[in-house]
Amino acid sequence: MGIIDKDTSTSVSLKHGILEKQIDGVFDVDGILTYSTEPNLLSYVYYYRNEYIIMDSDLTVLKRQQTLDTVHKAHLQVAPSKQGAVTEMQAPPLIVNNNSSLDGELIYTNSNRLGKYEDDNMLDQASIIDVYNWKNDIYGYSFYLYKERSENINEIKVSNNTLYVLVGNRLSTYEIRNSDN
Repeated sequence: MGIIDKDTSTSVSLKHGILEKQIDGVFDVDGILTYSTEPNLLSYVYYYRNEYIIMDSDLTVLKRQQTLDTVHKAHLQVAPSKQGAVTEMQAPPLIVNNNSSLDGELIYTNSNRLGKYEDDNMLDQASIIDVYNWKNDIYGYSFYLYKERSENINEIKVSNNTLYVLVGNRLSTYEIRNSDN
């Protein structure tokens, strides 16, 4: 990861060691980078394992935390291409986190993996959003976004208690209410 500073003649500052290699250091570190303005923080959620990272705007790691999922190590099959110059995936990977959004102390993840007590047919009906309070290092709750059609979520963004969901070419908004209200 790195920072591009356009104010000072486009300088680039690379920060090594933020993303942690498990298998190949290319596919296994793939994920979602999101930003929250209040406070100025970044989150990075790995696609293929149950981990996310919270950083300040200078890419200083503040926390590394786990999601509820049990996949600690990416399930990937990679090998050099026939020409040997490039590494390729040999089989579809096991995706743990599809989408994510950071809003203040809360990080929202969208996964197509069922929890221990969830009905096997639930993913046909809804997308699952898990909510974590990264500051207190706790899982908060999960909720379902029921599908109008059989399409999956393309992207989510949470800002000021509003959830924006892009499915296909449709954008939906939802108000997130605190359980105290």
